[in-house]
Amino acid sequence: MTGSRITKAISIIASLLFLFGVMPVGALDGASGYPMVGGHRNWMTATPEQKADRLSQALSLNNDQKAKVLSIYQDEGQQMSALGSNTDMSSQDKRSKMQEIHENTVTQIRALLNPDQAQKYDEIQQKINRHRRVKDNDTASPQS
Repeated sequence: MTGSRITKAISIIASLLFLFGVMPVGALDGASGYPMVGGHRNWMTATPEQKADRLSQALSLNNDQKAKVLSIYQDEGQQMSALGSNTDMSSQDKRSKMQEIHENTVTQIRALLNPDQAQKYDEIQQKINRHRRVKDNDTASPQS
């Protein structure tokens, strides 16, 4: 693999991680409304338990909601891991599948929330999406 292909592959992976909420927390702490949990500044290295704790704090989830969110994050992690080790899919197909998995996670979590929590969750997701679009525009390669 040439240097430029490696750089492009790293850029794609970083974009996917950012796109699906597996990005450095520091990039969104102030904008997202998510509080820090356990000192983790990197969402990618946070466990499903830490992610559930973080969302629980941001949305004041009850114990039942938190347990269900944990299960959803664990399932998402297993699916993403399986997808990451799939060598038969193209990177574009993987990206599409990752987006589908993430959207399913968001939908499942939103279904657990009361109206006030759902509104705050939607606001957090909108801020993340705005930040992602800005980041994507900043990292886009100029077309020659």
